[in-house]
Amino acid sequence: SDNIEMLRALGADPLVIKETRIDAIYGLVGLMDQAYLSVEKVALPTLLLYGERDEIVPKRPVENIVSRFSSNASVRKYPDGWHMLLRDHQRENVWRDILSWMTQVSVDARPQR
Repeated sequence: SDNIEMLRALGADPLVIKETRIDAIYGLVGLMDQAYLSVEKVALPTLLLYGERDEIVPKRPVENIVSRFSSNASVRKYPDGWHMLLRDHQRENVWRDILSWMTQVSVDARPQR
């Protein structure tokens, strides 16, 4: 993140898990693999947000997923975004994009009269 103050606060927060058990990591990696292999099956409207400076989620698999998504996917990329898009300094832009997408999906889902 580019929000150093927030990162320091997380580091000082006793409720934030700082050490993770290997079985939890194994479960998370398994879930990510399953999602990666199943992206074509996603039928519901989906919003994918990606910070292009993310040092946790590699760019190449994200680009692969985007190319395999159905037409129900909306993708927003943030050139100056990091992994914690909702907490980064440009978070208000991300919030607006999410609200805009949710509003549009809601309008599109209304029954036709």
